[in-house]
Amino acid sequence: MNEASNRTIVALLVATIVVSLGGTFITLNALNNRLGALGLPPITGFALIPNATTTLTIQAASSIRFSQASVAFGTGNVNVTGGYNNCTLSTLATDGNNSGCDGFNEINNGFTIENDGTTNLSVELRSNVSAADFIGLGSALFLWNVTVNESSSCRNATANDVVQPNTSLGCGTAGATAGDCGAIFESVVTSNKNICPRLLFTDASDALNIDINISIPVDAPAGEKVAGLIVTGTRNPTS
Repeated sequence: MNEASNRTIVALLVATIVVSLGGTFITLNALNNRLGALGLPPITGFALIPNATTTLTIQAASSIRFSQASVAFGTGNVNVTGGYNNCTLSTLATDGNNSGCDGFNEINNGFTIENDGTTNLSVELRSNVSAADFIGLGSALFLWNVTVNESSSCRNATANDVVQPNTSLGCGTAGATAGDCGAIFESVVTSNKNICPRLLFTDASDALNIDINISIPVDAPAGEKVAGLIVTGTRNPTS
């Protein structure tokens, strides 16, 4: 008798589960039909978004800078006791540095400009004063020389060929070599001059040297002399 009662209870439980599952299926089916009619996704046992992604956008930044703020030759004068009529100051060691001078500092490195942004730049350079305004005498000289600091830094604007920086006639073209351009000083200009059509931004090839050469006549007026060099970089290509 007890065994019959147990079997009855089990049968009732199984029937209850079947009825419950059946009802749930019917209800979900009806609900999904309704959701589908409303343009909504159905209810399922699976995740509606099984995959996730992370996105970000790196913004381009154009920036160019001098790696050092100044070149200071200090205090001195023309070495008249040695028979000189001019004092020449240079940051280019192969030029013999200072000549005919007394007291000025020997400077073995000029300026370095670096493209520290994330875009290639067309680079222009100018001085804020002429030689006459800088030294105070028309016969004075104020020259600059631009060379590559890191190999292949400077490219032309169209074919992306490696070129030498442009500080004199014949430089800045694909056929010019460092020997054609690297030892040439020319007078500074007070309006923007393009010295590199496309200075790269990659760390191993993104820098140029700017050396300066100053000639001070014996009759130049005394006093502190200050000249500024201004570099401008324009994104190239522009987009």
